[in-house]
Amino acid sequence: MKWKKILIIGIFLLLFSIGLGDYLLTLNYNEIVLKPFQSTTISQAEVLANGPIRAQSIAGTLVEGTNTYSVISGPTVLVNNNTKPISLVVISNNLLLEIDYLLILISFGMILLSALLLFYNKVAKKREF
Repeated sequence: MKWKKILIIGIFLLLFSIGLGDYLLTLNYNEIVLKPFQSTTISQAEVLANGPIRAQSIAGTLVEGTNTYSVISGPTVLVNNNTKPISLVVISNNLLLEIDYLLILISFGMILLSALLLFYNKVAKKREF
């Protein structure tokens, strides 16, 4: 019976943390459009570059012509050296987001633990002599 309680708590924790994470992402989400030869400074954030891009000083991970993901750990200047505008999705790092990721991992662990307890109760106990 303990596995049922752990499963219910794990599912509710998972649903809560997904909802909290969705809300926190809407607060920390920002889309920036850089016009040709325009620059902007971004502090600590996670950046997704959409479409063909030539950018400097973004941890050396942006590649021209690809959708690229990069994590910026300090103030960084992004420069659009392309002749077309580029769009960047910036998600600011937040301690609450890190805590939310931890809650999601804990809830998955609780669900896995309840599955193991269910397996033990249904299968392993029947094999005892």
